[in-house]
Amino acid sequence: MQKGIWQDEHLKSYKNSFCDSEKSAVLEFNNLSSSLKAFDDGLNFDKKQILELNRYAVLKNLLADCKDLVLHSICPDLAYRALKEYGMNGTVLIDANLLLGVKEYAFADEKIRQAYYIDSLLSFNESQLSLIAQKIGQQKAEVYINFYRTLEEAGKIDNLYAKSPARVLEDFGLLDRSCNLVGCNFLDKDDARIVASYKAKVILTPLADMLLGRGAVNMASLYSLGIDVKLGSGEYPYADMLQEGRLARGNTANLMYDPFAVTKQQIEDAIASPLDVDEMLTQVRFDNQRQTVTKIFKGMKK
Repeated sequence: MQKGIWQDEHLKSYKNSFCDSEKSAVLEFNNLSSSLKAFDDGLNFDKKQILELNRYAVLKNLLADCKDLVLHSICPDLAYRALKEYGMNGTVLIDANLLLGVKEYAFADEKIRQAYYIDSLLSFNESQLSLIAQKIGQQKAEVYINFYRTLEEAGKIDNLYAKSPARVLEDFGLLDRSCNLVGCNFLDKDDARIVASYKAKVILTPLADMLLGRGAVNMASLYSLGIDVKLGSGEYPYADMLQEGRLARGNTANLMYDPFAVTKQQIEDAIASPLDVDEMLTQVRFDNQRQTVTKIFKGMKK
C-alpha cells in the first residue's frame, strides 16, 4: 500500500477516476512511438486478450491501493467481469455510440456502476449526438466526455457548430446530469464558467498528459470557479494516484508562480476514496498476470 499523500500521514485508499485499460497496456509494453502508431492503427485484440488486459488494469490499481476504479475498455462486459472477479468497486464506461444501436448493458453487481463515454464530439453528427443525449437522459445515466484535449479539436467543434465546445454540451443537454469531463487541457475561461455553472466534474490525467505531450492544467483556476477536480491515470501505464497528485500540484505551482496555489488537502480530496474492497490481491497473482500480458504483446510483434 502507498503511504498517505505526504508520506508521514496515515495510510490512504485511492480512487482512479479514469483508466484506459487497453491503451495503458499498449504504452507499458511498447515504446512510445510504436504505441502511438498502434493507437492510430486501432487496437486489435481478441476477446480473451482484452479480458487479460482488463484484469491487469484492475490488479495494477489494487496493487496501488486504488479502492475505486473508473475503467474504459473496448469491451465493457469484459471490464465488468475483471472488476467483479477481483471484488473491485468501480464504474465501467460504455462507448456512447452503442446507444445508436440496439445492444444494452445492465450490470447486476451493485458495487459496479455503468456510465457512458463520449471520446469525441466530432465522432457524431447533430442527430446522432441528440439521440445519444436523449437516451442518456432517459436512463438518468452518468456521462464521461473526452473534452478539450487539444486546441485543434476545440477549433473544429467551434467551426462545426458555430459555438464553443461547452455551449455544444449545454445545448445538447449533456451537462444536465452527472457529467465528468476528462482532460480540459485547454479549457478557456468562458467555457470553464459554463462547466462550473452545471457543477460538472473535471478529471485530470497529468502523467499521461506529460507522456503524450498534451499540456499541463492549472488546477487553481478550476478550483477558483468552484469546479470539482478529480484525478485519473488515463493512458498512463502505472496506476500511481499519489504521483498524479504531486504532478498536478507541481504543474499548477509552475503555472501560477506559487508553490501553495493548490493545497495538500485539495490534492488528497481529488484522489482519496472512502470505499473499501475485498482483499484478493497478492504480488504473486499480479506477477503471473503481468507474464500473461507480456506474452500477448510478444505474440503481436511476431
